[in-house]
Amino acid sequence: MGIEVALALSEKEKRDSFWVRHEVFAKEGGWIPTNNEEQEYDKYDFSSRAYHLVAYDEGKPVGTVRVLMHDPEIAKEDETRGGLHIEKSFRIDYSGPIDKVIDLSRSSVLRSHRSKNVLASLYAKAVRLVGDFGVEQILGGANPSTNSVEEANLMLSFAKMGCYYSDKISLHPLCTDQTKEPHLYYDLDTSEKLKRIVKENDLYEFFEKYFPPVIRIVTQKFGFTFCGNPSYDSSVNMCSMPMNLTVERAKQNAFLRSVEQSLPPLRNYE
Repeated sequence: MGIEVALALSEKEKRDSFWVRHEVFAKEGGWIPTNNEEQEYDKYDFSSRAYHLVAYDEGKPVGTVRVLMHDPEIAKEDETRGGLHIEKSFRIDYSGPIDKVIDLSRSSVLRSHRSKNVLASLYAKAVRLVGDFGVEQILGGANPSTNSVEEANLMLSFAKMGCYYSDKISLHPLCTDQTKEPHLYYDLDTSEKLKRIVKENDLYEFFEKYFPPVIRIVTQKFGFTFCGNPSYDSSVNMCSMPMNLTVERAKQNAFLRSVEQSLPPLRNYE
């Protein structure tokens, strides 16, 4: 049968989403503590403007992503513009209407399925969903696999040199103070080599060999661009790199279109 993506409407489907997140963020990644409930969620998950997509393989939940739309009540509570989770780490600088902006967050795929286009399937269906809602801008915070702001900024410098940066919508970090011992993505020798690559402007070697795999996928295959400097999140001891994809560009992305066309209709929606 292969991968099927569902819009989580039932309590079971939502718990499937929260279970995948707990498996990935707590058990596999160790970024948050495990809990007996085996569920990972926050207040944004229960907003009336939150939509959860769950990928199933032969009936088993294997991946999930969360779509958050402008929620005036949470915006008032958080004293932010959109009431979006990403605004815990970044200030959104955008001249357009905030209700045309969504936060694509909590992307997670079980380790056993990371080579099976599950993430692409989730993003392809998310693009279809938010396009129907009239959304124009997709925001997300990518995990660069490092808690070092210095390393994350090194990655950003390559992104700017390689045309993977856009300032049509800008996100400004709220925290850049690293408060815990750094866990580096690159070893010392690699860091020195990367500095030489910067001088030699050899972008191909960097992206193919040294960019974290997930970020390489969302930039080169999905079409995301960076849209601001990294922020540091002490709650998970990790940096977050702000990324943006216009819905118009996503709809024109040949890879995402191909993946979407290969999938069954979005369960509970199409």
